Amino acid sequence: TPGKQLVHEENIVITEDGAQYLSHRAPQEMPIAGI
Repeated sequence: TPGKQLVHEENIVITEDGAQYLSHRAPQEMPIAGI
């Protein structure tokens, strides 16, 4: 959408046993800030 920006970050570590989240997962619907 023009004039809007999506910021998304999740920290993940990859090991021999697989992946593990270091941060909380984002919600299914992203909140809109600054309106």
